[in-house]
Amino acid sequence: MVAEAEDNNLSSIQLAGIPGGPKAFEEVAKFCYGINFEVTLHNVSALRCAAEYLEMTEEYSTCNLISRTEDYLNKVVFNNFSASVTVLQACANLLPMAEELNIVSRCIEASASMAATEFYCNSKPMLARDWWAEELTVLRIDFYQRVLVAMKDKGLPYPVLGSSLMLYAQKPLQVLVRSRSPDKTSNASEVAKEQRILLETIISLLPSEQNTMSVSFLCSLLRSAIYLESREHCRMDLELRIAYQLDRATEDDLLTISSINSAGAISNLDSIFRIVMSFLEVEKRSGFSDGLDDYCSPSVSKVCRTMDGYLAAIAPAANFSVENFIAMPKLMPKVARDLEDGLYRAIDIYLKAHPSLDELEREKVCSVMDSHRLSHEARAHVSQNKRLPVHLIVQVLFYDKLQTRCITANPDNNLNHHGKTDAQQNPSPKPLATTDANVAALWKQNEELKTEVARMKIYMRDLHDNQQQQQQKKTSSSFFSSVSKKLGKLNPFARKFSKDSSNLCEADDVSQKLPERRRRYSIS
Repeated sequence: MVAEAEDNNLSSIQLAGIPGGPKAFEEVAKFCYGINFEVTLHNVSALRCAAEYLEMTEEYSTCNLISRTEDYLNKVVFNNFSASVTVLQACANLLPMAEELNIVSRCIEASASMAATEFYCNSKPMLARDWWAEELTVLRIDFYQRVLVAMKDKGLPYPVLGSSLMLYAQKPLQVLVRSRSPDKTSNASEVAKEQRILLETIISLLPSEQNTMSVSFLCSLLRSAIYLESREHCRMDLELRIAYQLDRATEDDLLTISSINSAGAISNLDSIFRIVMSFLEVEKRSGFSDGLDDYCSPSVSKVCRTMDGYLAAIAPAANFSVENFIAMPKLMPKVARDLEDGLYRAIDIYLKAHPSLDELEREKVCSVMDSHRLSHEARAHVSQNKRLPVHLIVQVLFYDKLQTRCITANPDNNLNHHGKTDAQQNPSPKPLATTDANVAALWKQNEELKTEVARMKIYMRDLHDNQQQQQQKKTSSSFFSSVSKKLGKLNPFARKFSKDSSNLCEADDVSQKLPERRRRYSIS
């Protein structure tokens, strides 16, 4: 380079493009002049690339820098998992030469082989899994992706790979949570683009087998994908994965996807609807639920309870419309609820948070609940809840009355204080005549209750009509009174006595005191 220079008085030269920069060149110079320096995990990849760039081969000197760095890689780096990961991390600033010299590929292969050997040979594979998964979190996403694929090729099971992926994704997800500010600058958009690529790569690395990732982790990924506006197929993939294990989700998991923000509004409800519908489709195909009409699997019942709790959590949202509130409970089959106390709690919270609803809207909200499936405590609360429609309160009161009459008429069929029925304690059959008499008494009481219910409905309808008539009368009377006042102002003879009613009385007294006029009787 000095010989090729045009300036004869050249005192300095610029070496552009040397891998590792000035630091690596300085150490190469020390090697050339015989100055002692240490080859470490952090500089071996840079020295190897710089030596290749400067052609420091055995042709010019024995035990040159290329052979010395290769010897260090083979004896120290590729026989230790942590060392391989450290060197692989350092190669991120040495591309593409580190890739051309196969330093990257050899580090990936060594890491995957040692992780697989450690997992299968260690007597406590869980401990082995934890430490190497933690080591991989320092890698950039493209290197990590290649290491994970290599581990999969080595035969590591999907749950192990899934746990490593969850551990690796924790850091970028935390960064996403902290950076959720409405910054629209160009720098912020570039950061969001990088985060989107990172997130979509993590989603593509998810194991294809079901139930290998926790549902909480999948919900966190879906929330981040919605926030970063990831591609639609990525979001749909996450929604389907969540649907396959929705019975393992909790209310907090669903609130991770769609919750009430600081402005009091709810968002991302469409994702919740799609997840629930996909879950029900999976249940139908699995055959565990007989059409979801007469029998529901335990997983469907559990999801139904979770959805009722989630509905109560988002009920106070200001933009939660009546239509969306009604649609969510209707997704689940009726037979999935043994008791509807959870649904009633959500309805009560919704009515309390939305006091501006009219009577018709409140009836629509309450129509999704079967009052006969409420517990005794819930029915007692309904009977005193002024936010509910009147007819619902009447139904609950009559149902309690029916239950009380049945218990009074047939106490032998009810539980005693020991928690057992008389039939369980005394298995001897009852006479047929007694049974027929009980049936006849219950039938008579049922007919009486039907009559009372019909009478109460007529009374409530008449009361409603009377209220409407009274309102109409008030409206018409106010109209006529205003008209009469205006006409009174136009009457000149009524002004004297219009403002004071006492004048009317005085006028009457004066007329009574005036003497009678004498009448003239004449023929003409």
